[in-house]
Amino acid sequence: MNNKGLNAKIKIFIIVIYTIVLFSIILLSFGKSKINRFSEYQDKAYDDQIALNIRDIENRKSKLSTGSEDEEGKHEKSTHDLQIQLVKLRANTSIKNIKIYLAAKTLDNGYRYDEYTSSSKEMSTLTYTSLTSFTTFATKEIKELTKNGKKEEYLFDETPIEYYIRISYTLNDEKEERVLAYKTKALSFNQEKTFKNVEIRNIDNNNANYIESKDDPIKLKVTKTLISEESSLKEIKEDRLRVEFKVNSENLNKYKYDSDYLEKNNLISIELPKGPNDDDAWNVEPEINDIKFEIYGKIKNNDNKFSSYVKIYSIYGFFSKNRALSIATYKIDEVFNIDTLYIIAEGCIYNGTSQTFKTLYSVRVNDLPNI
Repeated sequence: MNNKGLNAKIKIFIIVIYTIVLFSIILLSFGKSKINRFSEYQDKAYDDQIALNIRDIENRKSKLSTGSEDEEGKHEKSTHDLQIQLVKLRANTSIKNIKIYLAAKTLDNGYRYDEYTSSSKEMSTLTYTSLTSFTTFATKEIKELTKNGKKEEYLFDETPIEYYIRISYTLNDEKEERVLAYKTKALSFNQEKTFKNVEIRNIDNNNANYIESKDDPIKLKVTKTLISEESSLKEIKEDRLRVEFKVNSENLNKYKYDSDYLEKNNLISIELPKGPNDDDAWNVEPEINDIKFEIYGKIKNNDNKFSSYVKIYSIYGFFSKNRALSIATYKIDEVFNIDTLYIIAEGCIYNGTSQTFKTLYSVRVNDLPNI
């Protein structure tokens, strides 16, 4: 055999070996990514310097929006806008070089990714919150694809069901990077069964028009603008809901330990902890260290590929009683005729006589005060 033939065989052998090695590396990487990618993430939405929560809002588009100026679309469409709020937990500190990495497992068993790393975010000594938005992070839609010469409809459902947030930052003038990696899941339940015969609450006119809190350690205000004009192919008319969600400090403090217990146990707050030399260092109040809070609107739709409930607002993670969440304005095509809101939540209480709470109720949209 001549040298040219030998060299050719050697080259082919090297290429085959290289291909096998490269394929193995890729296979191992994807295998690791699916199994262990988020192994370092914890269900704790805070460290000793910062805390976080994530907001998920579903934007439902009617067939009037998904079609053309001359014809309705065949199906509705949903997109999800996500927003991450960071809360600084200590006074007189500076959080620098903030980078945010976001991933979500979707209903179709895939993953969506995004990040905020292009510019430097920070919270100065006088800043206690930071907001980062991820618009149209995920989509649910029906697409028409051609297979074997025939057009078929396929459902692509990127509805987030699990959230993974990684925050890297530096503290003050430190060089070493710190990392907070948090994971959480959306609530999982059967909407029709859960919302059947649920408690209907009224608006508390004596409490700034918040919905009745009853014993809940959280409170919710929703105001509305319902328009009388009808949507058309050429112009969509939208109803608006304004959502304001806060800690109900009065109800939360019902879970506070008595003075004897507090003086003996030296509890420490997550947010703005008191110094050991403070006169009232022992006087520690409860906090909501983790929450899953979701609002669904009941709509009238005629697309069986989409739920008749739309997630108009949700919050997951640490819920600060000192730093307010941004107020959300939700818009929806009037053709959906949203008539009832369903509120479902569960949370964890830190430094309290009870460790958890749950709530479930509804409110009629027509009962909501106007914006």
